[in-house]
Amino acid sequence: MGFAMLALWGCSSETLSPDIANLGATYFPLDTGSYRIYDVERIEYVFSGDNDTSRFFMKEVVADTFASLAGETAFRIERFVSESLKGDYQLDSVWVAYNNLSQAVLIENNIPFIKLVFPVREGLKWDGNSLNAMEEDTYEMIELNRPFALSDTLNFDKTLQVVQEVDDDHLIRSENRFEIYAENIGLIYKNTTILNFCDETDCIGQGIIETGIDYRMELVTYGKE
Repeated sequence: MGFAMLALWGCSSETLSPDIANLGATYFPLDTGSYRIYDVERIEYVFSGDNDTSRFFMKEVVADTFASLAGETAFRIERFVSESLKGDYQLDSVWVAYNNLSQAVLIENNIPFIKLVFPVREGLKWDGNSLNAMEEDTYEMIELNRPFALSDTLNFDKTLQVVQEVDDDHLIRSENRFEIYAENIGLIYKNTTILNFCDETDCIGQGIIETGIDYRMELVTYGKE
């Protein structure tokens, strides 16, 4: 796991304005001191068959605000990992997030992604990569304001889902990516599955995974420090 950070330091104490909140930015809240802890499972498939499986807990803390070079009020997201929920968390990486009247942006390892666009609307589509140099990646907002339960104790009255990719052609490749956000909490579930299947004559169509990744994040607790 790498450590990445944007050095755009300044100072700011701005809070989410009512106008931004009314547009749906409550699905991407940025409140200094708030945290979320996720149960994470990652399976990496390799050609040799020696698959690498890891499971850990990820704690994300909205640590501080600063002024970016573009003049946005940005938030430093410190990400910690631990082998157990109540274990010793070690700093893994630092990301950056901000939102405005039109979009919510998360900068992951110095690459910005547009996670949500405002105002939120069922069926809304946008290019999640329009702020970076990667190829176009169309996201779609679905199931807006729907209730969603992760467990018996984690129930959310209003959520939305962002479908990033749905490709179920299991002949040689399968790619499914989506995220679920809850109002006033943020990301509660993330799934990224990208699998490449054997395409040789004697195995094509049999669903034999040669390479790929299966990554899942599920919220287990949240609060404010």
